[in-house]
Amino acid sequence: MTSYRLQVMGFRNVHLWISVVAVVAAALMYGVAPSYLVPRVFDLRVETADLANIFRVIMCLYLTISAVWIAGILKPEWWHVATVCNLLFMGSISVGRLISIAVDGMPSSVLIYALIAEIILAILPAIQLWRFRQQ
Repeated sequence: MTSYRLQVMGFRNVHLWISVVAVVAAALMYGVAPSYLVPRVFDLRVETADLANIFRVIMCLYLTISAVWIAGILKPEWWHVATVCNLLFMGSISVGRLISIAVDGMPSSVLIYALIAEIILAILPAIQLWRFRQQ
């Protein structure tokens, strides 16, 4: 295996790989068939075109940010940008969930698990930026 392939699969990119898998899965769940899939995961019915539109917009945002992370995995010159985007994305989603908990109360257990995962996925890129700051 070449050094480049080891780097792509290596520890340096673990936060990006995990985020890509999780966020692409969430994107597809939100946007492919929102009126079918969303109610099966959340206590929410998607009954209007406006709400379906919002979920499909979220899907495209998630897929686009995932494309930046994939670029960071495949192109070493994109790694820093992708990692900073990963930190900001996961950090902002975590903060949004914490604000909602403070204002709206506790959500379902699915969203609590999502919050825990997002906090971890905000910490990992911060660690990676520190560990690989000289490369």
